[in-house]
Amino acid sequence: SSKLFQNQKCTQTEMNLQLIVTEIQDVKQTILQHQLQQDQRHEQQLHEFHVLMEGVRQDVKQTILQHQLQQDQRHEQQLHEFHVLMEGVRQDKQKLHETTRRTQEIEITIQRQD
Repeated sequence: SSKLFQNQKCTQTEMNLQLIVTEIQDVKQTILQHQLQQDQRHEQQLHEFHVLMEGVRQDVKQTILQHQLQQDQRHEQQLHEFHVLMEGVRQDKQKLHETTRRTQEIEITIQRQD
């Protein structure tokens, strides 16, 4: 009878230990599942961050290109204005030269009349 009691006690202890092991495994499984979900969330957040940063990079690039284009257009305009101005200077020089030549001709004509 004592042996039977000991066997039952052993069996009960084994069952209790088995329950504890099962609970530990369940907890481990829950922790692993939680870590996996966290990792997946982090992956997703990282992906979203990269997409966002790519958008920012594209926006910055676009802004720089637009700025350069505006600068180029301003330089084109300034260059055009400079050429127009220089053409005016050239024409003024030509007129001055022409006026000087005529003035000399008139002076020569006046000297001859004397």
